[in-house]
Amino acid sequence: RADAMVLGDYHCGRSDPEVLQATYQMIRDLQPKKVILHDFFDGHSVSHHAEKEPITQGIHQIQDLGHSSLEQELAQCGDELRILADMADEIVVVMSNHHEFLWRYLNEGRFMKDKENARFGLKLASYMAEQDLNDPVEHGIRMLGNLPKNIKFLSRLDDYKVRGYQLGAHGDKGVGFGYGSMKSKEEDYGQSVSGHVHKAQSMRRTH
Repeated sequence: RADAMVLGDYHCGRSDPEVLQATYQMIRDLQPKKVILHDFFDGHSVSHHAEKEPITQGIHQIQDLGHSSLEQELAQCGDELRILADMADEIVVVMSNHHEFLWRYLNEGRFMKDKENARFGLKLASYMAEQDLNDPVEHGIRMLGNLPKNIKFLSRLDDYKVRGYQLGAHGDKGVGFGYGSMKSKEEDYGQSVSGHVHKAQSMRRTH
């Protein structure tokens, strides 16, 4: 069995169906002990990009596709995690920039002007106010249903290493939370496998 499989950015609810089925098949064939997920939560229901691009993002990518409900998006994430949890010993959800869409949405108070998501957003904002920097994505998913015990959510500061490779960093952040270039990732993490760029990149033992 493979010790771990690091998947490309998942973007639950926006994944290509053929890619998703191929991913399931790879997991079944390789039987990894651990599956590492990047950008698992897409955040389309709360994306700040929709404010900057109200037609292409707000109408075409959100309203037309039925992606405007935060509660529905988080529920779909929970359903997907329960499927994946049966495929490996441990599922690890890496803190990623798309997960922070929700933190930003709540912290900026945008839920107050979002009629569809205001009630659920208020519940999450209340939690965030009490728990400070805890992940509202994880809490929102757990609010909507129990998750298997083999699912682990990481924070930005968590290490997660397998055979000496850093697997707990998404790859978007570098030194001082600046831009995460290949050079900065090599300097920061040593040997690592990360996500974020939506393409294959490799430099020595940084991938």
